[in-house]
Amino acid sequence: MESEPERESNNSSQGSHGGWLRAAALEFGLPETTFLDFSANVNPLGLPAPVKKALKRELATVVHYPDPQCQELIEKLAAYHRVDPETLLVGNGAAELIYLLAQGIASGKTLIPVPTFYEYERAVTNFGGQVSRFYMGEKWHLNLTQLTEQLTEVSAVFLCQPNNPTGHLIPRDSLLSFARQCEQLGIFLIVDEAFIDFLEAAELLSLINVINQFKNLVVLRSFTKIYAFPGLRLGYLVANPSIIKRLRSLQPPWSINSLAQKAGVVALDCTDYVQRTRNLIKQERTFLINKLEKINGITPFPSEVNFILCKLDSTLIDAIALRKFLGQRGILIRECSSFHGLDKHFFRIAVRTHKKNKILLNALERLNK
Repeated sequence: MESEPERESNNSSQGSHGGWLRAAALEFGLPETTFLDFSANVNPLGLPAPVKKALKRELATVVHYPDPQCQELIEKLAAYHRVDPETLLVGNGAAELIYLLAQGIASGKTLIPVPTFYEYERAVTNFGGQVSRFYMGEKWHLNLTQLTEQLTEVSAVFLCQPNNPTGHLIPRDSLLSFARQCEQLGIFLIVDEAFIDFLEAAELLSLINVINQFKNLVVLRSFTKIYAFPGLRLGYLVANPSIIKRLRSLQPPWSINSLAQKAGVVALDCTDYVQRTRNLIKQERTFLINKLEKINGITPFPSEVNFILCKLDSTLIDAIALRKFLGQRGILIRECSSFHGLDKHFFRIAVRTHKKNKILLNALERLNK
């Protein structure tokens, strides 16, 4: 696809990720606890009660080293996904695993459709790899046929499913077909499913259940989004045992602390919590999009998950100014100019509770007054 002019990503700034409450407090002169945070795509229900209780019980164990093999969590994940334990690797958040993948299997030319999560590109370039960007266009529907045409001399591909920040979901049949093409060409396909748990049919849409059919497929998952504990850092990936062995040899010892391991074990049993989350997200996402469409100068894009990408009309303030306008009022959003393929007119909001969503909408409506 045609290229876009090169520009620096503002990765090191507070605008490069959501949820930086301390930086926001310093910038806007407000206490951290006063902010309504729409910048981070975390479950609005908060930490599950069983996980909170387990963390309190587990606190006494921090005087000991954590299990370096994460054996209890690995066994729980294997039973949960019905896969062999040898196909699993747990990481200090999905971010650590992305960097291990960049070091271990994506060190050549890596194809990344954009806009998407910037850490894929940052990880690849940090380890000396070359990144080839494929620009999706404004409708955000990734054309896998066109993407296939870009696979020449590519060693790996990163796909975010559903995609962050657009909220778009690739049809599973199309994704499976693309995975088979990558397999035939000897290309590693890394599918990041960090947000797939927010979907009603997550288990059917995931590629974890076909992992045994591929040697070069890697599926990334995250606990921290759906179970609302990003501060604990916990993620995992599923792949062929040969890939797991290679990545594990690169991972630092004791990478996952004992509290995170216990949180993961307990969280996997919180099925009612996950279902309540899916119901809430579906209802509130529809509410938000319908209301946003009625605000002059704001265009929300369709989304499958717990966040919504929006575009500001050029006659209105840009997203950099909007972030400041809302931040001064104790509301945080994700300004999206640091995403390749987006500019200063785009912003992303997380789907929160109804009460908090109404507060955001009321603030946005003031832009036209």
